[in-house]
Amino acid sequence: MDVIYILFSISTGVALSFSFGDPPNNFHPVSWLGKFIDAIIHKLKLKSENSRIEKLNGMVLTLFLASGACILNQLLSLYIYSIFSFIGFAIYAVIVLKSSIAILTMEKMILKAREGILRT
Repeated sequence: MDVIYILFSISTGVALSFSFGDPPNNFHPVSWLGKFIDAIIHKLKLKSENSRIEKLNGMVLTLFLASGACILNQLLSLYIYSIFSFIGFAIYAVIVLKSSIAILTMEKMILKAREGILRT
């Protein structure tokens, strides 16, 4: 059952990504995360003259954000599963995958980077 769920979620998320494209930046979780990180860096004054301190601040911030995102996702998925059972959980997984996989945008950016590398 787990393998079927994983295959269903991934294939549906990828199919939706190719069918509808990536959401605009205002609705994309990666954009939200970038704005959140920018606000945290400015509010907590994480930039430093010392590169070691700045790297340490970056590592702590990355661990904090990754852990927080995982915990929030786990709690939300358990809550959705408890209310809507497997179907709701599968829909949630597809939405998360669709909104976080930016296949078409990655392809465009990789092609631009490749062109830039080939020009030099």
